[in-house]
Amino acid sequence: MKMLRRRPVRIIAWNLGIAIALLVLVELAMGNWFRDDPLRPLAIPRDVSWRYEIDYPGIREDDRAVHYVRDRYGLRGNYGRPAEIDILTVGGSTTDQRFVTEVRTWQDVLMTEFRKLGLDIRVANAGINGRTTYGHLHDFDLWFPRIEGLAPAWVVLYVGINDMFADRPTRYDSANRRDESPWRHVRDNSVILETWRTLSGMLRARRFELAGATIDHAGGEWTTKPLMSGHRERMAERIAGFRARLAALLDRVERMGATPIVVTQPRGDSRIVDGEVVGLADTRPRAYLNVRDPIMGVLRPGTANGVDYHLMLEPFNEASLEICRRAGGVCIDLAGELRFEAGDFYDHAHTTAAGSRRIGEYLFDKLAPVLAGGAERG
Repeated sequence: MKMLRRRPVRIIAWNLGIAIALLVLVELAMGNWFRDDPLRPLAIPRDVSWRYEIDYPGIREDDRAVHYVRDRYGLRGNYGRPAEIDILTVGGSTTDQRFVTEVRTWQDVLMTEFRKLGLDIRVANAGINGRTTYGHLHDFDLWFPRIEGLAPAWVVLYVGINDMFADRPTRYDSANRRDESPWRHVRDNSVILETWRTLSGMLRARRFELAGATIDHAGGEWTTKPLMSGHRERMAERIAGFRARLAALLDRVERMGATPIVVTQPRGDSRIVDGEVVGLADTRPRAYLNVRDPIMGVLRPGTANGVDYHLMLEPFNEASLEICRRAGGVCIDLAGELRFEAGDFYDHAHTTAAGSRRIGEYLFDKLAPVLAGGAERG
């Protein structure tokens, strides 16, 4: 009887041992344990093709289905080969546009508008969710040099809005995550864990209910009175850091052999009406869950409104234009010139497909006279 009881235990033990051995072999063969992948710590999605539905109040029916694709280089867009890229766009989630489907991002619109003129200007999207200028510096040092043939003539820097909340690199920026802890080292090198994260992410991504993050632009209460004071003074140290990092980014663009195009960033919870800043009285300050800021305190309704965030972002945009002019780049004040409408944003910063189209068409109008003469690549 004892032998009969032990046999199933031995069988289970043998099968478990074989399974573990196979998993170890898979890890050794396909994991990153014995080869260095400098892109892995940068958290750049590569070789992904996700299809899902999004939902938020007022969404247009043809915006619900989203197909999000990043190629083996980590880039979005139908640009052909890396060597054919004319414009590389760099920024955070407002550049990435996770919830705008392929062919409808502002990069796609920009490329389409050039083709209407008979100009084959290829645009690639290198936006990464959550990135600040800290992370973009890593991208120029570690990511872009490893894309074979990449030599764009122009680089669009659509940055600043995330730096409002950044005193140091965020979890979206770090290039040294593997040194933080043994668990982080395992996560960065395990192919099994990476496969699990990809599959679970795809399952979670099948439907996104964005209602909790959306803002009622049409029916919300708008005000001209901020709730805070001393906005520029509060942000002075962050602006100084941003200026230094942006100057370093422009230097990297020049070393790449490209011309920088710096574009200021708007927010969806404020507008300029008859020359006056108007903001939503109830707005969500940021897209992620950390709502305690060292400078602004606890960010919750009643502490800041759309006017406040506009007044804090404004000096970042001013710094962008100033640093751009000093470097001799192409400087575009989108935040100051482009007027948005209800339905162009679904939250405080991120555009719908309609908003992305508005941005793409605006940038085309600004860039067509500049880029048309250099459209022919050597």
